[in-house]
Amino acid sequence: MILIGNAVDLNGLRVSENTDPDYVYTPQDVFYLKLSFATSVLYFTIAGATKLGILGMYYRVFHVSQAFRYQLFVSAGLVLAFWVGSTVATLTNCVPLEWSWRNSLADPRYCFNYNVFWMATGVYEICLDAIILTLPIAVVARLQFSIKQKLSVLGIFMLGGLYVAWYFP
Repeated sequence: MILIGNAVDLNGLRVSENTDPDYVYTPQDVFYLKLSFATSVLYFTIAGATKLGILGMYYRVFHVSQAFRYQLFVSAGLVLAFWVGSTVATLTNCVPLEWSWRNSLADPRYCFNYNVFWMATGVYEICLDAIILTLPIAVVARLQFSIKQKLSVLGIFMLGGLYVAWYFP
């Protein structure tokens, strides 16, 4: 969506950081900013669905342990809370909603600090990712495999952690 917005308005990024109250928005600027806003709403849905998908895979693979299932349900509840809370916060960033995509109108009395919001959701997401990545460790440790096989299985699950550490230092 952002690529479409950049194709329509080459100055989109500059416009999204505009704080000049006298700036006159072109229709292309407004279109770009609306696409950016829609993308931020979709991001939380996609991130939440991905996390729930991983938890669903864990449920199918490790369904033998009742304690693990409870941990999965609690983790799924945290992911759903993240998704609903972040989506609602994004949609109610500013009142009226139009100020969400017109930064020059964003009065601090009616809009919260979106930079702090993204930082807080990022920290919450990192914590969720750590929980999700470490969930299978106890179950794999109880499997009747050799140490080499256990480490191999854990290594496969920890590849996600390597990906996060590599791309988001």
